Amino acid sequence: MQGQLKDIFSRKAEQEENEKKHEDLYKTRKVPYKKDDMRLLEKLMKSYLQGKKGSVGQLRWTKLDDELEKLGEKISQRNLPPELQGRLAHLKEIGLADKSENYWSLKKDWKNVLVSTGRYNTFFAEWQKSDSKLELYSGGAVSGVVEGVITFDKDEAWNDALIVKDGERLVYVPIWQLKKQNIVGKKVKISGGDRALSRQLKDKDIHVVDDTKRQNYKKRI
Repeated sequence: MQGQLKDIFSRKAEQEENEKKHEDLYKTRKVPYKKDDMRLLEKLMKSYLQGKKGSVGQLRWTKLDDELEKLGEKISQRNLPPELQGRLAHLKEIGLADKSENYWSLKKDWKNVLVSTGRYNTFFAEWQKSDSKLELYSGGAVSGVVEGVITFDKDEAWNDALIVKDGERLVYVPIWQLKKQNIVGKKVKISGGDRALSRQLKDKDIHVVDDTKRQNYKKRI
């Protein structure tokens, strides 16, 4: 038993001595890095810094937002990492967070807005125009007046969308290759079934309601 313990302590001492030698060798290294090594190191560092900076300013849900979400709706500024402070400052700038003397607070719909914008890149601009009232279509029936139409060419057709006023709701409805024309101001009915956080509808799912016949019928009565 004593012999085994002696061997263990001996190996441990030898390991620590080797680590110390490697550390000293690193500190006193006289052989310079090769130019290719330096270029690679600079490239990696630049990429790392750009990634950090990019996460702070992204207009979509990021890993930094995962960290913020864990902290709750009211976040103390004390001991908050710089990258989270930067992310909160950006969210405040775009209207998704507020700052008091000691705390940050996130808007109620901050996650929905970022997730929706990550899926559909025109959502955020329309959300701002709506005075923060716009919501992403999440399935089921929608019936209302078309207040806006967003269309692109064939290569960007997955970004097509309608802005529909349904009662008190203002709904952003993604459409795959919208073909209907001149429907702003018209009433539409949308029946896309129940869909989890909205897959895009197709043009055939948009039904324009013909109010002219109804109005003429009412006049005859």
